[in-house]
Amino acid sequence: MGYLRVHTSHRRRRPLDLGKSSPSMKAFIVTAGVAFGLLFLAHVARIFAEGAHLLREPVFLGTTLGSAAACVWAFVILKRGTRGPT
Repeated sequence: MGYLRVHTSHRRRRPLDLGKSSPSMKAFIVTAGVAFGLLFLAHVARIFAEGAHLLREPVFLGTTLGSAAACVWAFVILKRGTRGPT
């Protein structure tokens, strides 16, 4: 019987370098972040308009939290890509 050999690299990952990527990639990341942020804000406004009962609906809650996470992640990626070498 053979053994499964797993190669693990202990090198530090290089940050995403958006400085060398096309401007359209940066625009895509910003657009996605803004779109998900607006979706999150629309859900929050709907909670205030219709009441907290919406928080008991799993699909609504999942899309609200998912859109907030996607918005934050888009801007984290953008920020990591614009800093200098570490």
